[in-house]
Amino acid sequence: MRFISIAIYLSIFAANSFGQALSCSNLTVTNAGKIQATAGNLCFSSSTGAVDFFDGIRGYWFRIYNAGDPAINFNASGDGWMDTPGKFGFGTRTPSSTVEVRNSTSITAFKASSYSGTGIIAESVRGTALQVNGTLLVSSSTGPAGNLNVEGTISTNNFSSNNCYVRGQIRGQEVVVTMIGWPDYVFEKEYKLMPLSVVKDSVNKYKHLPGIPSMDDILKNGANVGDVQALLLKKIEELTLYTISLQEQVDQLKSKK
Repeated sequence: MRFISIAIYLSIFAANSFGQALSCSNLTVTNAGKIQATAGNLCFSSSTGAVDFFDGIRGYWFRIYNAGDPAINFNASGDGWMDTPGKFGFGTRTPSSTVEVRNSTSITAFKASSYSGTGIIAESVRGTALQVNGTLLVSSSTGPAGNLNVEGTISTNNFSSNNCYVRGQIRGQEVVVTMIGWPDYVFEKEYKLMPLSVVKDSVNKYKHLPGIPSMDDILKNGANVGDVQALLLKKIEELTLYTISLQEQVDQLKSKK
């Protein structure tokens, strides 16, 4: 006979903190050494907690109780969660956060990967959503290089008026700045160059080129990389037009000789 079916109801009332009866019903013991509760619950309990194996009808496969409250749950769909407030540690018995992962070896302590969805979502109403004390590496083992998309704020201090603020050096091989315009309009026929005499007076008075932020502005507000590049290109194009105009005047003078 492959299994022995035992229709038994075992009720043990223990003096635990939540006064729950401990019971097993319709218990099946197979010759493979398995114990199955084909209907009802299989419960192990002490005075401080309990472990329940529920049936599929009630929607839970596994629960761990703490002082009468369900602390850790796993349902029939494979979802798991913690009901009671507390901390959970991997590699530590004294976690300092809701979930803390410690690793003293060279293997990866925490890995989040997704085929087409989002690997990690960090959200916070008032506090810090994501804090990295070390190196943040964004990469991809297959396909193109990884991306870091910032829709909130990444800050090394509380300078929260910027999407990304780093007090220190940022080093990379390529930076692409998206622009909404470019000063090629300087070469349009209707563009009017400022007379050099006006440029001279402005430089003598303000000590910087017209249209270029002053040193005080840059020291106070910083330099927008895209805007400054566009302004510098505009001045180079204007300088080119001045040079062409001067060359035409030189050619005219030469032709009169």
